[in-house]
Amino acid sequence: MLNASLLSPSAQFSKPAHWTSAIVPEEVAEKQKSNPFIGPDYEVNVSQIKNVKMQFAADAMRSRVKEFASYHELDIFVASWNVNNKAAPNLDAWLHGPVKKRLQGATPDVFILGFQELDTSNQAYYSSTGIREDEWTKAAEASINQLDAPYVKFASKQLVGMLIMGFVKKSLQPEVSEISVDAVGCGILGMIGNKGGVAIRFRLIDSYFCFVNSHLAADTGMVERRNQDFGDVCRRMAFSGLKESQYGDYTAWQRAHPWVCHTPDVSRFVRSGTGSKAFDQVTFSMADSPQVVSNKWSIWDCDHLVWLGDLNYRLTVPDSEIRLALSEGRYGDLLKKDQLNVEKTARHAFVNFWEADISFPPTYKYDVGTNNFDSSEKRRAPAWCDRILSMTNPIHRAAPDIDDQPASGWNEVLWYDSVPEATVSDHKPVIALHRFAVRSVDQAKLQVVQDDITRMLDIYENEATPDVHIEETQLEFGAVRFLESYTKLMMVENKGCVNAHFKVVAKPGEVDICPSWCHIYPTQSKLGPAQAMTVAVTIHVGRTGNSAAKLNIGEQSLADILIFHVEHGKDVFVSISGSWSPTVFGCPFGLLCQLPKPMARFSRAELQKTYEDYVRSVSHSTASQNALENTHQGAMGDGFAASIAEGLARSGSSKPGFSIPREIWRLVDFLYRYGMDVPYIFQRGGVPETMDYVRHCLNSGEDFDLACLLLDDDSGNRNSEPDSRPSEQATGAHDANAADAYQPPKIPRRHGRASSVHSFVDVLLTLLASSMEPVVPYRYFERIVNEGYLNFSAAKSVLVTLPPVHYNIFVYLCSFCKEILSMYSGTPQLTVDTLVSVLAPILLAQSPKTRGWISLTPNPALASQQLHGRRSEGSTQARSDFISLDRPSDMATIRLASSMAAAAALLSSPRSASSYVDKLNVLLPLWGPLGGTMEGMLCYQIPRYRPPVPLLSLFGAATMVKIEFAFFPWHWLRVSPPFLRRSLPDDFHNPWRRLDEWRFHPFFDLRNRMRAALPGFGIAVGAFTVYKGYELADARWGNTARENAEWAAWLEERNKRLHQDAHH
Repeated sequence: MLNASLLSPSAQFSKPAHWTSAIVPEEVAEKQKSNPFIGPDYEVNVSQIKNVKMQFAADAMRSRVKEFASYHELDIFVASWNVNNKAAPNLDAWLHGPVKKRLQGATPDVFILGFQELDTSNQAYYSSTGIREDEWTKAAEASINQLDAPYVKFASKQLVGMLIMGFVKKSLQPEVSEISVDAVGCGILGMIGNKGGVAIRFRLIDSYFCFVNSHLAADTGMVERRNQDFGDVCRRMAFSGLKESQYGDYTAWQRAHPWVCHTPDVSRFVRSGTGSKAFDQVTFSMADSPQVVSNKWSIWDCDHLVWLGDLNYRLTVPDSEIRLALSEGRYGDLLKKDQLNVEKTARHAFVNFWEADISFPPTYKYDVGTNNFDSSEKRRAPAWCDRILSMTNPIHRAAPDIDDQPASGWNEVLWYDSVPEATVSDHKPVIALHRFAVRSVDQAKLQVVQDDITRMLDIYENEATPDVHIEETQLEFGAVRFLESYTKLMMVENKGCVNAHFKVVAKPGEVDICPSWCHIYPTQSKLGPAQAMTVAVTIHVGRTGNSAAKLNIGEQSLADILIFHVEHGKDVFVSISGSWSPTVFGCPFGLLCQLPKPMARFSRAELQKTYEDYVRSVSHSTASQNALENTHQGAMGDGFAASIAEGLARSGSSKPGFSIPREIWRLVDFLYRYGMDVPYIFQRGGVPETMDYVRHCLNSGEDFDLACLLLDDDSGNRNSEPDSRPSEQATGAHDANAADAYQPPKIPRRHGRASSVHSFVDVLLTLLASSMEPVVPYRYFERIVNEGYLNFSAAKSVLVTLPPVHYNIFVYLCSFCKEILSMYSGTPQLTVDTLVSVLAPILLAQSPKTRGWISLTPNPALASQQLHGRRSEGSTQARSDFISLDRPSDMATIRLASSMAAAAALLSSPRSASSYVDKLNVLLPLWGPLGGTMEGMLCYQIPRYRPPVPLLSLFGAATMVKIEFAFFPWHWLRVSPPFLRRSLPDDFHNPWRRLDEWRFHPFFDLRNRMRAALPGFGIAVGAFTVYKGYELADARWGNTARENAEWAAWLEERNKRLHQDAHH
């Protein structure tokens, strides 16, 4: 069909010419291998760049630590003792004696002492006096200070019976900093401090130490509980002081100490090429640590971690076998059955901790005051309950160099033993001397290394940034004409080492990426490293969007800036410009009538001034037009000339000009003279080359070359050579790079009269459709749908209110339709259906601002039902999609579709308004199919929202009926009101009357609705009452009551056992 291209205009725009090869240069491939940000698929996960930078910087600092750090050896004495709630004795046998005997004059640099069951009284659970701590501190100081070097206490922490203290040489005290302590209770209810741990964390020179003293759950069978207590201490122990430190938060401290702190190892995910999903699998080694949520240090944030205390792990061997093996010195056999070693091997607790070889007898349980194992009635089995374990930060792999010599390790235990001479408790204390490698950082050298790594990261980050380059960023298209395409190609190249994702985006504050006359292909794409592609930018001013009209009057210009947005890169800006050639297409019909000369002879300033004069004349003539419309009476005369005469008389304008645009008259006149016998008129499209020529003649005012338009192609010689002119003139597409000057089309090649007639029809429809407002202005659309179909008088009253020029054009076109229907002699026969499907969407168009409120119904009968709420019955069911009018002067039936009903009514009056309605039963809307749907009918649908009451009148009576039937779909709901019966009342067309009846319908009476709801409400209340009664009975006498009693008995027995074990 001819109208397909008009109603759905689309231009064939140029596509990219080519892509360059996707082979990646060797230089780029080498950079990809060394760059931590770039994956094997040359993608960069930007969301993880921060983590990758942290990981890379940390790895680089660790690998170069020898450039800014040196190491020294320091000895730390670690001791643990469960004192069984005894008063502080002389501690020389525990502290002074073993050190003096074993070190032979040397002294440890630091003492770390851990105590358990320091105070088991009931007052200790809620008292914090620290009397016991002071007592044992004095005893420890008295013993330690007998050595050659003086010591000072630098930290301590007590929780009920657990106490940890730290002493350092006075000469080394300035090197101890960032001291913090914490305690975690894991006893009764998981909170009481009879079990749990206390800890000290501090910085010694430039190394971090953490010592944890714990007392875990007792009893041989409580292995899982001990493991749980260990996990609770690890998870909950958190050291404050970060906010008060020079770092301020954990992240800053983490970055400053990459050789201490664990960071997420994301390098394998960055290089996996699996994209962002791979980063979701990153496991942070410290994910459960408190600093993640509370900004505190955890026990793992150190170089060296030492765990001491009464861990209470036992031997899974009968007591008699244990004592026999001990008497024979088979410690190794017993240690294989040691619960701590078993749980470590199974990785249930103390994973990555290690312990020095045990060569001393079990430390539990002894008769107080002796070295004899328990001989009481309980006869507790001996076990190594008291232990000292160590863990070195897993970051530290190779041992450091000390004085240019490789050390034996980061943490060397010189000796690990118990003290049998200490007999005041049922436990024996354990002691160990550790030799640690302690770091000393040269800040100046550290700064040099950090700067070097930062420069390296900047280089890598720049390499991982897309670099998109466009050679030509200013596109000049030259002269641009209506309905012609001008294309320029841009070369877009990725000069970076990673994939570049680009897309054209809208400017800030705008929605569209470019004006409606500009087209870009593609608007987005991906370029690999060193890859390039062409992007086509096309200027095409078409029929839609009023672009031609706005360009004509100067509201728009052919100039814009395109923004090529590069993801995670720099945006590229491209400016486009062109020179618009004014055209009659898109101009208001009234302006065309007042043009004193052809459009091509106007300058831009003259055309804009003429438009301003036209706007002023329209506003001044509004009052006189309204008066003329109110007094307009009479019917149209017969014939084509009569309709023109009436239009000329109605224009009533004193301003010189035409009653209708001269361009429309020229096109219709050609069709009237030469097209009355052309086959398939209004059904076939024209020749692009001929249409281009016709548009040029309309713009320039030149006469049509009838010899070229009417003669056949060969002019008597069918073997003539085809036209050798460039194909772009035939297609209407131009290469903007070829010519910038305005080149009027040459006289087209002869295609014959039929092709010329089809081309003129196409140009006529384009001229009508491209105007700023259709023949029937947008503001009349709603009124036509609501009122224009009621009767002949209503249709005519709507039509006479049109602006004069629009009225003249409408009458002129309807007269032409009547003539061509009566005089057409071509094949096939021209029908009303054909004319309606082509002209209706152009003459009556819905405003883009309100488009979507009206829906199309292809079936005319169904449209009638939707509109009026009832079916046509009996003899009245004539073809409702057409209107048949009998004329006295011409008895031939002229059948026009509903969209032309008003025109037909004006051209020929019916016998009477009443007979007009009776014959058709129901009049369909005045103007029908919207969007080119054949025989489609307009019908209002209920809006998605409920409009205010005053707007309900705009829906019309038909919509109100539809609402009523939607609310009352079943016959038994349609009770007494007459407006719900099948026979409608006489005042059917009064929406306010029907609205009142609908509003006061009994169905919406509050009492009626309450009566209808009472049965259901009563059933719901009864069901709820039965359910609650059953639930209460079950809780008092049923299974729930028995289960509650069993749980209460079990909890009582469990609390008794926990209370008994709390003292062991």
